[in-house]
Amino acid sequence: MKLPLVGLAALVSVLGVASPLLAKDELWQCDIVDGKEGTWIPQVVVFAFLDDGQTTLVADSVIMYFEKEPAVVSVKDRGKKLQMHWKINGARDSWGKPVARFGYTANYNKETRKIWIAAKPGGMPQAFSGKGTCATLKNTKSVEQVFKEAARIKQK
Repeated sequence: MKLPLVGLAALVSVLGVASPLLAKDELWQCDIVDGKEGTWIPQVVVFAFLDDGQTTLVADSVIMYFEKEPAVVSVKDRGKKLQMHWKINGARDSWGKPVARFGYTANYNKETRKIWIAAKPGGMPQAFSGKGTCATLKNTKSVEQVFKEAARIKQK
């Protein structure tokens, strides 16, 4: 499944917020290197923690293609790790058939900054997973540059 990166301006504007859990104007960019292209695990995933201290957002090419805006994430702090969950509704498979929902789980190691992400389509036996490393982005311009570069690579 190849998905175009859409709504990048909306993504950058929504994710351009500070976090009480992170330094001001800090976002996470996670590069997923141990996954398969064409699956439901994108190569770039961005997380943002909002000012209210309770809301976390995630955006990637799959979310922006189907949802048109970042998804809300449930985060549990497990000491050295963060466990995150989110869902995508309204997705369609490569044959155009609707997928009831996709449940995503991510486990993030605070010390190593490594992340593992799994996607499970509702009502289907298969699951998809990938792992990689997250880095801190200091400003929204960096986020915009990352997604433009990702879009350029995908179009080749």
